Amino acid sequence: MNYKNEQLKNIDIEQEGEYDYYSADATIHQGIEFDVSFNFIQRLNVSFNGAINHNNFESGDSKGNFLPNTPLTLGNSVISYQHSKGIQTFIKLRHVGKQFVDDNNTPEGVIDPFTLVDIGSSLKIGKTALNLKINNLFDTLYSTYGYEWDGYWAYWPGATRSFYANLEYHF
Repeated sequence: MNYKNEQLKNIDIEQEGEYDYYSADATIHQGIEFDVSFNFIQRLNVSFNGAINHNNFESGDSKGNFLPNTPLTLGNSVISYQHSKGIQTFIKLRHVGKQFVDDNNTPEGVIDPFTLVDIGSSLKIGKTALNLKINNLFDTLYSTYGYEWDGYWAYWPGATRSFYANLEYHF
């Protein structure tokens, strides 16, 4: 996709939680996406999806540089196993590739790639279900977003390990 006058956002330093928007004369968004799923045996499902992106400026001082806060690669994989009619477990891997936080793609403005692992299980008995999940199993430290303002670099940390439990009853 080729854009003219694409609106890009940056953090508004004067107003916490707000964004400043600016226009890029010309940008290009290109890449490849994929989605594949396999059932190796009736109870085992493996799926993969992802994207390899090349989103960059096509004009101006930043011509050829990657757009800020747009990962170069994204990927997800889920392996789920249905132990019985009422018991299922899964493991999920999420990968977010390298990204830059500024228009100039400076080394100080890099968010490193990261991979997260989540695991979970579901137990269903009649109309009741118990779902358990651990997000970020290995407690990986990572950043999800960042910006640069007058030589100051700021990054948003991602969530650390968390636990999730859900009890459902269907009427």
